[in-house]
Amino acid sequence: MSKYRKLWYYLEDNCLGTETLSFSDIYMICGGEVNSEFMDCRRECEDFGFSIQRIDMNRRTVTFARNAGNIRRRR
Repeated sequence: MSKYRKLWYYLEDNCLGTETLSFSDIYMICGGEVNSEFMDCRRECEDFGFSIQRIDMNRRTVTFARNAGNIRRRR
């Protein structure tokens, strides 16, 4: 299980279109830092119906967008 799974569930429950979260928000949600491992989890994010639109290292934010199709539902 990915340490970012709680983040995907958060987005699934709270993101209707696009959502920008700070690195500290992401840490508070899932306990995982935005690091090189996070950069490799784009596929997992897409499996939950989202895409990572932008990672802003200066502002320390990540912008996510809900994809129109292929939305995974929790069981």
